[in-house]
Amino acid sequence: MTRAQVRSRLRRGEWRWAAKGVVVVASSPDTWLRRAMVATLVQPGRLWVSHRAAAHAHGLDGFAQPPAIEVLGHGECRAAVPKGVTLHRSDVPGRADRTTVRGVPVINVAATLCLLPQVASTARVAQALDHVLRAGSSPRWLRQTAERFRRRGLHGPNVLLDLLAERVNRRLPRSWFERMAQAVLDRAGIPLEHEFPVTDLSGRIVASLDLAAPRWRVGVECQSWAEHGSPRQQYGDVRRRRALRELGWDIVELWWWDLARPEEVTREVLAALERQQRLTGQQPREVRVGIRPEPPGIRRQRL
Repeated sequence: MTRAQVRSRLRRGEWRWAAKGVVVVASSPDTWLRRAMVATLVQPGRLWVSHRAAAHAHGLDGFAQPPAIEVLGHGECRAAVPKGVTLHRSDVPGRADRTTVRGVPVINVAATLCLLPQVASTARVAQALDHVLRAGSSPRWLRQTAERFRRRGLHGPNVLLDLLAERVNRRLPRSWFERMAQAVLDRAGIPLEHEFPVTDLSGRIVASLDLAAPRWRVGVECQSWAEHGSPRQQYGDVRRRRALRELGWDIVELWWWDLARPEEVTREVLAALERQQRLTGQQPREVRVGIRPEPPGIRRQRL
């Protein structure tokens, strides 16, 4: 478009200035993603969304709320970013560390995890890393990126390498919620296993319990509305709990808000353990899943 056409649209209010050299359609919604795009267009091809903003753009756990926009430029970058946007400078990220999210230039997941410890707590970085590993990202790729990012004064890559060392050779809990729940119960002296598979007599897996004390057949299910809120999901939960009870398991449900009352949660789990311990010396009755035994003294009658 010619400069005259641009000025005409600005004068009529169809467009408006969003930053130096960047215009937006006045009628379009002012979303977080649009503000991120505007910040990178100040110097096209030289700025990328980074740090907490990149974690939010990639949808990593712990960064669901839209943060202040942060962009990363080369060490010599002097871009006049819009007000409220934080400009970081680094010579480390290269072309291999860049990607796009819905058309917005963003550093990739591995680079995000390397830079995230500079602005976020180790706990939040660990939460995001768990999400990335569950999604199937290669630990080797993450480790190679962290080793390439290691520079004097940049502690993020070392934090990521330490977190990877803790996780790669261990079974990963499927959610950060499970890790928090286990931490609460560990402090109470209740050791539990992650993701314990329960099978019926035929060897078919009935359920994979989030946390379990297999010796006493006590399980803890970490519930969330995202995974257990719909009627179909609740119906599936009811069938699974029924099958577990038939196999002799005592199940304690744990929701997010329960972590604010660790004493009550601990008492509930201990009560379940005591109920199961009272059954020691007796083998739990073996019932095939899907076959409900008839109560004693009841005869089946033909109607």
